[in-house]
Amino acid sequence: MKVFAIGPAVLEGTPAAFLYAPDAAPELPLKHMIVPEDADAGHIAAMALYLSLGDDVTIFVHEGVEDLLGMASCHAAVKRGCLASIDDEGVITVSSDDGFHVVKLYLHSDLGGSTVPSDLLARANALHDNLALA
Repeated sequence: MKVFAIGPAVLEGTPAAFLYAPDAAPELPLKHMIVPEDADAGHIAAMALYLSLGDDVTIFVHEGVEDLLGMASCHAAVKRGCLASIDDEGVITVSSDDGFHVVKLYLHSDLGGSTVPSDLLARANALHDNLALA
């Protein structure tokens, strides 16, 4: 299971969202992708699986980017054929057709006030660790 974060940024003067993934070696720059405006859970899951090289992923979504994304529900992803569901706590789970790969998206994540990618990932890992202890 890999832990990623989606955080806010400004691109050419326009608010944007980036998906951040840790690299295999801490001294290397973070891997990242811009998340298209109105991307739904299926789009983000595909991007995450690409960056993770097929490992399952847990993504914590910064509150500052939720309005840019189309993830208020998983209906758009389901309409396009994704196996997606949302639970009572707002956690979206997207599975591959065979159920082998899973991406979980935690909306409304408290990733702190920083928008620095390494800080976002550190906070995402701390949140993930807290989930494991619960």
